[in-house]
Amino acid sequence: MISSVKNFLRDEEGAVAIEYALVAAGIAGIVYAFFSSDTAYFKTLLTDLYNKIATKATGG
Repeated sequence: MISSVKNFLRDEEGAVAIEYALVAAGIAGIVYAFFSSDTAYFKTLLTDLYNKIATKATGG
């Protein structure tokens, strides 16, 4: 019985899945914050980046 409890306490398989879930939730929160903000900063940033890439791609 004691051996089973010790093995259970040493088992870390579930901990890794929980860590990945927490990281994914954090990233989702950051993405949500960028896209739901009242300011258009992130949209403007992406538009400017796209325009710069398009200008370089066309040789301008």
